[in-house]
Amino acid sequence: MQHRLLAVAVALAMWSGAAPAGAMTTLLEGKRLLITNRLPDNEARNKLTVTARSEELAISPPGSDGDPTCAGAGGGGGKITVTSLTTGETHTSVLPCENWTGRKTGSWRYNDKDLIVGTCKRVEIRSTRSLKAICLGRGPAALDFDLQEGRAQQPIDVRLEVGAGPDRYCMRFGGEVKDDGASGTKFLARDSAAPTSCDP
Repeated sequence: MQHRLLAVAVALAMWSGAAPAGAMTTLLEGKRLLITNRLPDNEARNKLTVTARSEELAISPPGSDGDPTCAGAGGGGGKITVTSLTTGETHTSVLPCENWTGRKTGSWRYNDKDLIVGTCKRVEIRSTRSLKAICLGRGPAALDFDLQEGRAQQPIDVRLEVGAGPDRYCMRFGGEVKDDGASGTKFLARDSAAPTSCDP
């Protein structure tokens, strides 16, 4: 009798299309991180772009805890956080579920071209194993990652969280640093090794 009840419960779960629970953490090699500021300080002119490409990059299926659309388990949504481990400078932008769409190729795309709810204009996690985010300060939300004259910023952690799980994609930029931010106007790092952990 117990075996029959268990079989019925499993069948009902499969019939209902229940999404698998749990969150995925992916440690990524960073391809490029660019942060620009203007002097004198003008946060409306700040810009941040990040890209990564890796065979380790994958996405959770539609309807799961890692689905950032409003149809995702738990309501979707997400956020991106950029933090200098040296200076403590940090910026977080919310990525609400209404601006996420799924694509037939198995990718997620976030669009907020008018920067209504945050600083990120576009975020893409693509099935071609690439990740990209473009964030700008010209909307109503402040892009308040301020480079400090005379202070190098590396390493800088970038953490993208999607879905209610959330799934986390983590990068650390501190490898090939072209501009360390000490000018107060530009930080540029390329081809950085993946971090060893993804701190909360």
